[in-house]
Amino acid sequence: MILAWHVLRSSRELAPSEPRSARGGPGRDDEATVKLTSDRLIVVLLAALMLTMAMSAGAGLYKWTDDKGVVHYGDKIPPEYANRASSVLSKQGVTVKKNEAALTPEQLRQRDEALARERDAARALAEQQRKESALLNSYANEQEIEVLKARALKQVDQSIAGTEAQIADLQMKKAKLETEKTGYLKTPPPEGLLREIAATNKEIARHREVIEARRKEMDQIAAKYDGDKQRYLEIKAKQAAQEAKPAAQGSTAKSGATATASAPVAGARKAP
Repeated sequence: MILAWHVLRSSRELAPSEPRSARGGPGRDDEATVKLTSDRLIVVLLAALMLTMAMSAGAGLYKWTDDKGVVHYGDKIPPEYANRASSVLSKQGVTVKKNEAALTPEQLRQRDEALARERDAARALAEQQRKESALLNSYANEQEIEVLKARALKQVDQSIAGTEAQIADLQMKKAKLETEKTGYLKTPPPEGLLREIAATNKEIARHREVIEARRKEMDQIAAKYDGDKQRYLEIKAKQAAQEAKPAAQGSTAKSGATATASAPVAGARKAP
């Protein structure tokens, strides 16, 4: 019956206003308008009665809006409006469920892109948290970072020193070979001697490349530990700030309560 009342009210809003004749009393136009209005009311009441009977028989009732903005009620939604927003009504005409309109292809694309961005952001956050946890578990404090950095640099530096010693030995060997080569004034030096000099020069060049690579490695090690230290201090500062928030809030609340308790009561008389 509540639904019938809604339909009846809608029909009254759609009914045309009743004109008056020029003499101020009802005329033929007025009688036709009254008859038309009565016919409409009868049709609306019959439709509302049929809908109420269908609902009382257990049939579902749907509410939807057409392209012109007119609200419709029925036991099923026409196919052309199946993707529109609609509502399911109870036997008492109360909305029990709302069906959202189907998304357009563009809306679906935008939704999928938004979901993809959310997934990427979640993965990035999880990876960042994993790295922060690993960094905190790798060092006990910032001093340990400096100790490990110095140890790693020392190992590479020792390796460079060993390679430099090998270069020095090779240069001494080369000097002897070159001296031997100068002894051949009237005849060409033996091919074996020339090949050995060339091999020695090649070996010296290779060792120098190793030293250059080791020095680049030292730069990378220093940059890694410096970055770890900076990030370690940032994480520790963030943790300290997060831990200080509850303490500060508790202190503020306690101060407010103390101030309230110590405030004079309005209307209280001062002791003489």
